[in-house]
Amino acid sequence: MFLLDYIKNSSFKLAKAAGRFPLVTLSALLAFAFVVIYFHFYTDLAVSRRQWIFLAYECIVGISLFLAFALFAEKYKVDIGKRIGLGLMGLCILALHYYALPNWAIDIDATYFLRFFTFWIIFSLLVSFVLFYKEKNKLAFYQFNQYLFIQFVLSTAFSLSLFIGIALSFYSIEKIFEVKIDEAYYADLLAFLLVVVNTLFFIASMPNNLNSFKEPQSFRRPLRLFIQFVLLPVLLIFYIVLILYFGKIVLAGILPEGWVALPILIFSMLGSFTFFLAYPYSYDEERTSIRFFIRYFFYFLLPLVSLLFAAVITRVLEYGFTEYRYLGLLLGVWVLIITLYTILRREVSLVLFPISLFLLLFIGSIGPWGMYQLSAHSQYTRLSKMIDDAGFVQNRVLDVTKLQDEITDSLASEIGSINTYLFYREKIDLVYPILAEKEKKQIDSIRSSSNKIRSFNAFLGNTFSVPEAEQLPDYRRYHFYTSAVDSFKLDIKGYSKFETFNFESVQNKHSNEFFMDKNNLQFVQGKDTAQFEIFPYLDSLAAYYFTQPDLANLPFDEFVNIRSSAENMSISSIDEKSLIIFNDLLFRKKSDSSVLIESASFYFFK
Repeated sequence: MFLLDYIKNSSFKLAKAAGRFPLVTLSALLAFAFVVIYFHFYTDLAVSRRQWIFLAYECIVGISLFLAFALFAEKYKVDIGKRIGLGLMGLCILALHYYALPNWAIDIDATYFLRFFTFWIIFSLLVSFVLFYKEKNKLAFYQFNQYLFIQFVLSTAFSLSLFIGIALSFYSIEKIFEVKIDEAYYADLLAFLLVVVNTLFFIASMPNNLNSFKEPQSFRRPLRLFIQFVLLPVLLIFYIVLILYFGKIVLAGILPEGWVALPILIFSMLGSFTFFLAYPYSYDEERTSIRFFIRYFFYFLLPLVSLLFAAVITRVLEYGFTEYRYLGLLLGVWVLIITLYTILRREVSLVLFPISLFLLLFIGSIGPWGMYQLSAHSQYTRLSKMIDDAGFVQNRVLDVTKLQDEITDSLASEIGSINTYLFYREKIDLVYPILAEKEKKQIDSIRSSSNKIRSFNAFLGNTFSVPEAEQLPDYRRYHFYTSAVDSFKLDIKGYSKFETFNFESVQNKHSNEFFMDKNNLQFVQGKDTAQFEIFPYLDSLAAYYFTQPDLANLPFDEFVNIRSSAENMSISSIDEKSLIIFNDLLFRKKSDSSVLIESASFYFFK
């Protein structure tokens, strides 16, 4: 009875929270739905597979955005018409961000995730100060953010605990009952719990009276213990390592290669966050460690800030801006502002922390001055200077003939790298001003081509003599799978042996050895041998399906998933004494028709 009452009350609270924050709940549900489509149903819809995961990320960003709008509307009693307007504005912001994403590349690099993560941080910061941003509400501001932090940690811990428990039960079912549960279902479970359940529990914990944060409340002891015995010791160890590293650099007089700024940025941001959480405890005379940290942290940070700027500016001057260098410099500016502010001001207003970071990140993410636009122009400027210094520019136009005769391998590699950077960001047209008409037409062909990778590689080779090894991999990935084989009628009288194989690469050796030998798939087990002409078979398999009306016009993309019949997924050996029936087959085919099998699951008859 107690359990039923608990479930009933919890369900009522979650439903009430969903009604209170409908767009937040809808964003979480849509994010989960897009994850499910990404793993299970994307072949049934005429949309590139990666677009579903981009839509899921966009909805996750929307959770913070719509929560900020909803809290603002509730706090200031905004009428229903304006609330709808805020919701529509949020949808427009997310739609503009989604359609601004580059869509040319086969591979999804970390820059895509940076775009989503940056906007998620921006809107999370908006949530932190949207209610209490005035100086007179500084107590309410801190208590509200303390509450947000604790509830986020609790809801995330709750969701992860549920995932671990349910995932372990699934794993036990697999082992005990010998049932195979696809890994995609574990991903579905994680997405449901971390996105949907986590969001619902977080918003369900939000008090109905938001003005209650204005009333003095006792600070929670667990948070103080967490700061005092977890965050401060971690920061101390981190600082000792960094200051020793700083001393080594000073003695050597040379900045080492690599991400020198990254550990300093992590330490600075973690320290600033700890300062933010710990500041109210600095008035407690008994908390000497916290008081010492609040008083002197930013003084100790000054030498590391100087190293941070030296590292980032050195890399920018040498290699130009990228999104990460821009972001590193932007965060360095924020750390410097906060450092000087806390040192020079006797009384610190904590609201400046999220507002200043929000403004810097927002301004740095949009417009021609933003990290994406400015970085692309910076790399083009570097490319232009590079070929000009090499003497390949005549009358402000690239002399392709001279370049092809005199270019070195190292210069060709750098030129190819910069052009690839621009291509992945759909900014390859920035090189227009230094090209003759013939080369400009090659860029036009990239835009209009169904295989942009191939057209881009042709541009790299014809214009800048970039060797094929330095060009982008040009292939399409094919994933063929079939339904249960029991629907396939097979005369087994001629076969005496049946086995199942499942492995990642036929280039690897196995106890029952399948391996590639030129264009043939070889099987060797004792005295038993079999050869399968696999490449002509894969060509015919792909050609058959891509002549079908529903697949003939598919765009060149990173993944093609096709359900096939068992008849078409079978191949006989050269001597016709053996048979393979593929259940699952993943391979890639390059534009030169070479093929690499990535994974295979099949039944082998001998």
